[in-house]
Amino acid sequence: MRRSVVTISRSPTETRQFGAMLGRAARAGDVILISGQLGSGKTTLAQALARALGVRRPVRSPSYLVASAYPVSRRSIRTFYHLDLFRLRRLSAVDAAVISETISDRQAVVLAEWADRLPGRLVPTWRRTSVRLTVQSERRRAIRVSGRLIRSVLARPGRRSSVSSVGRARLRRRAA
Repeated sequence: MRRSVVTISRSPTETRQFGAMLGRAARAGDVILISGQLGSGKTTLAQALARALGVRRPVRSPSYLVASAYPVSRRSIRTFYHLDLFRLRRLSAVDAAVISETISDRQAVVLAEWADRLPGRLVPTWRRTSVRLTVQSERRRAIRVSGRLIRSVLARPGRRSSVSSVGRARLRRRAA
C-alpha cells in the first residue's frame, strides 16, 4: 500500500510555504513529481521549492523546453532541474533519453511538473516523492504527498491535515 498524507493550502502563500518546506528537506538525488490540473499551483510550489534550495534566478515553467537547469547554492546539491512535461503527449526516445539523463544526476534535485505524463520506470522508487495538487475551490488546494519526503510533511509543525494524530503516528512508524 502506498502511504500518503494530505494537507490543505488555503492560499498561494500557503502553497509557497509548503514548497519551501519540501525544498529545505530535499537532498541531492531527489526527484519530485508534481501533478494536478491547470491552475492548481504546480508552478507556485516549484518556484518556492527552488528558492528554498538556494536558486537565485526566477524559475518559470519551461513550457517550450522540456527542462531548465538552475545552479544551486547548497554544497551537496549543484543543480536544480525543472521539467515541464505539459507539451509531451507521447514520450519520444529522445525525450526519454534526456529525461533519464537528467533524473540520473545524483548531485541535483529534479522537479517534474505534469509528472503523470512520465513513465514511472524512469524514476527509482527510493528517490521519488509524488505531490498531487487538487483544486477544491478558488483558493483552496488539497496537496497529497507520498514517497521519500513524506517524513518532512509529517514533521511539519502546525500542519492542517486530513490525517488524524493517531494516523500521523502510524504513518511515522511505517515511514521510519
